[in-house]
Amino acid sequence: MPDVDIRSVETVFERASETLVYSDRPSGLRGVLVIETTRGTTAVGGTRFMAYPSISAALVEMAEFAVAVTYKSVLAGLPCGGAKGAILGDPAKLKSEALLRAFGRVVQQLGGRYTVTPDWGMNPADLKIVASECDYVTGISGGTEPLVAAGVVEGIKAAAGVRNGSPSLAGLRIGIEGLAMSGPHLVELLLEENAHVIAAEPSAALRAAIGKEHPRVELLDSVATLQKTELDVYCPCTGSGTLTKEYAAAGPVKIVCGAANGQLASPDVEQVFSARGVTYVPEFAANGGGVVYCYEERIGYDEVRANKAIASIGPTVTDILNRAAREKRPATDVAVEIAREKLSA
Repeated sequence: MPDVDIRSVETVFERASETLVYSDRPSGLRGVLVIETTRGTTAVGGTRFMAYPSISAALVEMAEFAVAVTYKSVLAGLPCGGAKGAILGDPAKLKSEALLRAFGRVVQQLGGRYTVTPDWGMNPADLKIVASECDYVTGISGGTEPLVAAGVVEGIKAAAGVRNGSPSLAGLRIGIEGLAMSGPHLVELLLEENAHVIAAEPSAALRAAIGKEHPRVELLDSVATLQKTELDVYCPCTGSGTLTKEYAAAGPVKIVCGAANGQLASPDVEQVFSARGVTYVPEFAANGGGVVYCYEERIGYDEVRANKAIASIGPTVTDILNRAAREKRPATDVAVEIAREKLSA
């Protein structure tokens, strides 16, 4: 990720409910947290452990993600707000029990305004250590990814219904970008829908695991190859910015709907998709399953209530896409408008 200009950083401080930059010299902890809103309860969201070029770059990206978490929460019917944080550095080199405990103390000082969840570089085992210093941790049981995948499937079926007149995924060629997090669960659910699944993953170990468990899956070793493959649906489920203008302009695909945060390399990528007639499902409308799980775990997990929230993703995506088509507007703009309407209400 490139560094950012000072005005972008100032915008973060102007908009967010709370913005924190923190450090702990003995443990090497350096990080940022952006709380978009608590909605009177708490702000739920992950803190990732990643190398960023600067504190400024991390702040700007976390501010964008925090807004998305708020939107995905309200669209899923949850009474919480959104937040996003980042611990700066390479987790393979810097992560330690002392650092995770120091991070827990930072979160504890917020008194419940922020509830931390798993994210890139911060797995449930790490959060157990964080929880030794902090009361406001959720997602420790590791159940987030199945619900993320379930929500994405609801989004895909809704998009197929709008585009094809039927939510059936049987026979559709669906490509999954990444098998590290929600990808394996998405593979399983799509196979149950009788889709033809193609998955791209650079890790040979992850490919081998999926191939052994699901021999019907067509496995590729690179995202570049997947983006040249003719697909009905493309599911970005890895890092940020993998949907580029180049792919939007020429990728042989009809629907894009996935689990990753920050899928678009730039906001105008969606316009390029739309110009070609490709249906793009806004990420925060479809990938809210993790927030659903984490909020439920925080208040006392209720499977019926959680499944109801996941099931609501399909009708919400249908409403967004139909309204976008009627008004000839980008689906993301419509999704933001609907989320803000719900927030106002």
